[in-house]
Amino acid sequence: IGSVRTRFRRFPETRPIRTVGADDIGSLIQIEGILVRATSVKPLLVNAAFKCRRCETISRVSQTGIFVQRPLECTNPGCGKGPLDFTEAESDFINSQEIRIQERPEDLPPGQLPRAVDVRLIEELVDVARPGDRVSINGVVRAVQEAIRGRGKLRTFDLYIEANNVDVAGKEPEIVQITPEEERQILELAQDPFIHRRIVQSIAPSIYGYDDLKESI
Repeated sequence: IGSVRTRFRRFPETRPIRTVGADDIGSLIQIEGILVRATSVKPLLVNAAFKCRRCETISRVSQTGIFVQRPLECTNPGCGKGPLDFTEAESDFINSQEIRIQERPEDLPPGQLPRAVDVRLIEELVDVARPGDRVSINGVVRAVQEAIRGRGKLRTFDLYIEANNVDVAGKEPEIVQITPEEERQILELAQDPFIHRRIVQSIAPSIYGYDDLKESI
């Protein structure tokens, strides 16, 4: 019998990204924003197999956390302590992907820069959305400890969301169907001699200045 996964969506309350903090660790929440970055899909190890060099017994270890967990010794009582080699062909993998969700321009407080949060996707959730899409994410807030190479781990943690469900609320303009009324409005705007300035001013209007950056966008 195959496994069954339950997906949650359309919560009555959506949390602003900038309000997600320490009190939310371990909680199931819903956020909305714009997908600004997505990594390539990578295999994620969930059940690792190790073969003993002496007796060729396969030992399996379920994987959690960031680093690969290895068995301390061969599971064959008559063998001893190995050594053991990781065997890809006998191990189990699932697809995984990391994305970054940023606040929508209309959600920004006046004068504030957008904030973002990382989201981890697995299995059928990978590649559901692409950069530029407006998405709604349901997931559990997790924390991973920061570290300085060569000095150890810090007291501070980075927050991320372990996604349970991804809904795409809107696509990029090039794949949106244009209605006849919208086409009429576009043609009217095209006749405006100041249309370039109007477009620039329409980008992140709540952020003062940065005209050069808005024009480049």
